[in-house]
Amino acid sequence: MVQRSRFFVTAAAVLSISFACSGSKENNGGTGPVTPVATSISITPDTVSLDAIGATRNLSATVKDQNGNPMAGQTITWATNAPSVATVSTTGVVTAAGNGTASVTATSGSLKGSVTVQVQQVATQLTKVSGDGQVGMVGQ
Repeated sequence: MVQRSRFFVTAAAVLSISFACSGSKENNGGTGPVTPVATSISITPDTVSLDAIGATRNLSATVKDQNGNPMAGQTITWATNAPSVATVSTTGVVTAAGNGTASVTATSGSLKGSVTVQVQQVATQLTKVSGDGQVGMVGQ
């Protein structure tokens, strides 16, 4: 009986020490720093509309920790799923290449965030081409 109670006392002491020494600031009694962990990435602006081929827009990506705080010094890689619609530079500058919709993605480690880029050229002038079989001016 004495040996069994020593075992339980020893096991309880080991578990108490183990729990006291592990975990974050929130679960270790407030002692010691919490190591920030990257948990999300956000892109601003969250939508992009470009109305002319060659038009550009700067994107910004922010990596955030488990508390929602920005984390400085994180490497961001940019990519597009439709380079015929929108290209993106290594610094996050989006350039309209053709009409349509593209998804631009920012990646940091295993985290990814994306933004939809809509490119739709707006006509600024219409010109009637001769020989099309129509008579008169545009709009008549």
